[in-house]
Amino acid sequence: MTNPGETTDVSVYLVAPTAPGSYTSYWTLQLPGGQQLSERYYVRIIVPAPTPTATAIPPTPTPVPTAPAIYNWRGEYYNNTGLVGSPIVIRDDAAINFDWGDGVPAPGLPTDNFSVRWTRSLYFPGGSYRFFAASDDGVRIWLDNTLIVDEWHAYDGNTYMAELPITTGNHLIRVEYYEARGLANIQVWWQENASFSEWRGEYWANRTLSGASTLVRNDSKIDFDWGTGAPAASLPADNFSVRWSRSPYFDGGHYRFTVTMDDGLRLYVDGTLLIDQWEDGAARTMSADIWLSAGRHDLRVDYYEHEGAAVARASWSRMEGITDW
Repeated sequence: MTNPGETTDVSVYLVAPTAPGSYTSYWTLQLPGGQQLSERYYVRIIVPAPTPTATAIPPTPTPVPTAPAIYNWRGEYYNNTGLVGSPIVIRDDAAINFDWGDGVPAPGLPTDNFSVRWTRSLYFPGGSYRFFAASDDGVRIWLDNTLIVDEWHAYDGNTYMAELPITTGNHLIRVEYYEARGLANIQVWWQENASFSEWRGEYWANRTLSGASTLVRNDSKIDFDWGTGAPAASLPADNFSVRWSRSPYFDGGHYRFTVTMDDGLRLYVDGTLLIDQWEDGAARTMSADIWLSAGRHDLRVDYYEHEGAAVARASWSRMEGITDW
């Protein structure tokens, strides 16, 4: 009840619609006796549209080069000589047998001051093996993380060799190479040593038995007359050398060793030089006598051919009727 001249507060609880828009509600006040006031009131509710939320758009990812499938050697190529940083090129190399000359090994790499790392796991039958590396410039070879060739220096071409036993199974091979300047080439290969039941023959493509041998084989005897031909397809007809070695059993007694050579030859028994004909010359025969105790003795024959005809022979016989003092 409100007396004349008094005021009354009127409150109404309204719930805004959920849909955006403008809503108007009209109100008329009525006295308790039912008399309506002439003035009409209204309430307008405006429901605004929701503010759109910005959706973050992820940046376009940078394409990642697809790594090539590696079936042979994994070759990682760097634009520096220290294998530093990320490789510029990764590729599948069928063999480590490259002669780039003064060119580039792959697009994006310089002609000088680059390096390469090759890795591969291979199965080996158990045995003794020789690993070879011919390079310009530096090269290193690891077998199962053991460094077996370490020639990390600038050089105008050389061949290096390591010989070691390998157990049956898979083994990890890693080759590292760098090119400083000038010509660039790298070749890596290996071979299983033959079973040398007789003479172990090591053949070089030079007259000095230097560097890595070109061929290793089992020779049943030292009895060769190559004439003007080569001892093997991989060797020249002139300017080659050979080292034969074996450790046969001897009964105790006096023995005569006989050699024939064209050009030079040396014969060692247990490390002692017995015959020394290390000089050019036509075919000639020489002998030397020695007393040997019963047992195995180390024999070594070194031979070289300069030019012309090539002959190498070596044999021995026990001298009967000589008293051992």
